[in-house]
Amino acid sequence: MARQTEDEGAEKARILRAFAFQVHRKQPLDAVVLEFIEQELQRGRRKEFRPAAEAFNAEGVTAAMVALGLLGGEGAALFRVLANDLRDHRLMSTVLEALAAHHEAGAA
Repeated sequence: MARQTEDEGAEKARILRAFAFQVHRKQPLDAVVLEFIEQELQRGRRKEFRPAAEAFNAEGVTAAMVALGLLGGEGAALFRVLANDLRDHRLMSTVLEALAAHHEAGAA
């Protein structure tokens, strides 16, 4: 599996930190991710974000984050439990920050 470039990692970290900020302010993660996808679709980035929108509509927020490349397979399994079962916004924002740090470090 190829390593992500520094630019890709920095962009993913930026997105995840933006999600973490909004979740920390008590916005539901699914609403935050859906709003982000809709904004990018309105900006004309349909090719990149249509699969994420379809995944969100079919399977929810975790599938959309996988389609966006923010989560991998094993991480998605754990994240699904966190996103569905834990309703603590502080814990979820901490998880998102940790994912951002992971992407920033260049690990794929």
